[in-house]
Amino acid sequence: MRTVEEILKDYARRSSGFDDTILEGRIFHNPNCGDSIRLALADTECGVLLRWNGEGCSLMTAGASLLSLISAGESRDAIKAFASYAIRLASRDAQARIADDAPLPGIRHNAIEAREAVFLFSEFARYPVRRECILLPWNAFIQLLEEM
Repeated sequence: MRTVEEILKDYARRSSGFDDTILEGRIFHNPNCGDSIRLALADTECGVLLRWNGEGCSLMTAGASLLSLISAGESRDAIKAFASYAIRLASRDAQARIADDAPLPGIRHNAIEAREAVFLFSEFARYPVRRECILLPWNAFIQLLEEM
């Protein structure tokens, strides 16, 4: 398993799903640090397509990139189930682990990225201030789905 730092740098650098041309979607803010993200969600015949842009730290960028990769090809319900699970992990006081071969809620594709998200979020449970940065895209995604 890669370290937290390696995972964060990788996904922040990739910026999967980033699209600075999108004007539709909804903007969400983290009032604690000033991060903001615009999410645009579309259903395709292959599943969900999540695009985003915004201004924020590398944690927010890594969180958005990871969410974009995990959501590719999944249904809205599947991603909502997994996102809710991941957010709960980050909210726990103690580290939560999942067995390497245990099924992940809702995920049929992109299991490597999903397991890295589980690992990251269980680590960020210990850092409540920084946790808000990485969870901004995830919480925004859940809120966007509930509004649709």
